[in-house]
Amino acid sequence: MTPAARAALWRALAVRTLVAVPLVCFALAVLAWLRYAIDLPWYDDWRGYEGGWIESLDLRRLFTPINYTLSPVGLALDALAQRGLDGNSVGYQLLSMVAVLGALLTLQWRLLMHALRDRLQAAACFTLTLPMLQPGSYWGLENLAYHQALPLVFLGAALWLLVTATAPWRWRGPAVAALALLAGFSYISGAFAGTAAALALVGVIAWSAPAAERGWRLREAAWLVAGALLATAVQFHYSFQASHASAGAVPLAMPWQPAFWWFYLGKVGRALMLPAERPLVAAVLTVAACVGTVALAAAVVRLARQPQAAGARAVAGIFVPLLAAVAVYLVLVAAGRGALRPAGVDQPLAIFAFGFVRFHYFWATLLWPWAAAAVLVLLAPRLERGQVVARTGLVLVAVAVAVLAVAAGGFEHMAHQRGLAADREVKLHCLQQELQKLEAVRCPGLLPPRPGDVVPDARPAYLHGIRIGASFARKILLLPDSPSLRASPKLFDLDGSAGRVEMRHLKRTGAARFEVDVRDPQMDMHPALPDLMRRCTTLEVLAEIRVEEREFVQVFWGVAGSEGPFTEGRSDARVIEPGRLETVSMRLRSPTGFRPLLRFDPVAGGRAFELRSLRVYCVRALD
Repeated sequence: MTPAARAALWRALAVRTLVAVPLVCFALAVLAWLRYAIDLPWYDDWRGYEGGWIESLDLRRLFTPINYTLSPVGLALDALAQRGLDGNSVGYQLLSMVAVLGALLTLQWRLLMHALRDRLQAAACFTLTLPMLQPGSYWGLENLAYHQALPLVFLGAALWLLVTATAPWRWRGPAVAALALLAGFSYISGAFAGTAAALALVGVIAWSAPAAERGWRLREAAWLVAGALLATAVQFHYSFQASHASAGAVPLAMPWQPAFWWFYLGKVGRALMLPAERPLVAAVLTVAACVGTVALAAAVVRLARQPQAAGARAVAGIFVPLLAAVAVYLVLVAAGRGALRPAGVDQPLAIFAFGFVRFHYFWATLLWPWAAAAVLVLLAPRLERGQVVARTGLVLVAVAVAVLAVAAGGFEHMAHQRGLAADREVKLHCLQQELQKLEAVRCPGLLPPRPGDVVPDARPAYLHGIRIGASFARKILLLPDSPSLRASPKLFDLDGSAGRVEMRHLKRTGAARFEVDVRDPQMDMHPALPDLMRRCTTLEVLAEIRVEEREFVQVFWGVAGSEGPFTEGRSDARVIEPGRLETVSMRLRSPTGFRPLLRFDPVAGGRAFELRSLRVYCVRALD
């Protein structure tokens, strides 16, 4: 192998290794969610169930402000997830995680390759996507949390369309305007940050684009400005202005208040994966990183004006709009949340450390690959003079970044999701217990508080989940002796109080004693409310039975509108041990309702048995 071939081999290996590091972290995030996920709506997710509109695609509902923002794109996706996945949290968050993080990683790689034109340099910068992949972002709690990341996907796609263009195209402008509207209507931050990004891009083009390209590039970028400004105007009028003009509005932190900037810096510190437990060191490094990032952006913009600096122009066209978007986004976050601090969090470093909490750091993580790309284009002449040393140093720096990310906990997705799952399990257990009662269902921390009601009743939200077939509601079992089950409509009772029974191959010899004439005795249960049974989607069959030898208890059912004999495919069975009175509970489900007839086979053999009770309840029904 020639030295050149050997160098090419090592270069290719380095590229694959550096690209693989973030992808491994991404895979760990997905696996951790799949391992520990629990299907249960969380906090803000309950609003849609409580209001009865989680599955709605009505435009008036989609364009109703919630939490000071219009988010029709996110609400439409939530409705589609409810309709297509029954709102299953495990599946929905898996899809949104793979789609959003996968799209952002893909956009970062493609944009880095476009700007740097060097796979090794792009791969080294790509390792700086690790902060974006750290535990604690949008996945693990609320299903809808990822709505706040959607604007980044749409704005990133718009930048990719604009900066990679080599010639004008009539449909590119409308396409980026549509992407700006999607970003702006995904979350309020997408509108304001999108406007900042669009104006920054126009400024970069006007400053640095070659004269031959400047006109058509400005025209196409103007479409992005127009779409973002329209979304901003709508968001400001219907969300921000309407919400913050009310008496119950959340207090805002203002830029002239020191707490605003300490909280702002805390979000950047978290994006850098700095240790919150050492706030002074983290604050100093954060300020240095902010100053350095702005200085790099200014330097690369200045270099981009030179005719031969194509690389600097490409980096500036992405780095500067992203920087503008992130700066405006963090202003919105600091204004909206900087004043919402626990009692006692008043000192500067305490506010800074509090800024590490929650996922609002996420947007800032998109800057670090581009700060590194700016360094590379600024040092390009020196790197070209010492290529071997420069490439070796580049790989070593990228490896060091990965090592620091590991040390900072960037790969600890399993531990993070395990902790979140423990909390979800506690809330699920509380919901299970509370729903057995007829009183209000109150689980602290499950639903967001309301004025005058810190722990709202979850029963209305649960009942709506039942009506629309939400997956979490199917996992809540009403115990046989629970007041909630007893309050459900009773369709059949062996004591004659509801429905009637027809028996074959057996006869009653006492109050609860039955003798079998031949094998395979059967009881046909005719419900007291056949119309309700046709609409019922979930039945609970309860029996108290004692047998003399191990037996099978089996229930057969049919879907609404069906006729003919019962089949094994639509049946449920239990094994009964001899000698003791056993309570058997079987939950039957039919999304389209049940045929108003059930068949109960108490035993398979010919021995006598004791059947103390046999009841059927309709737990859930179609409206």
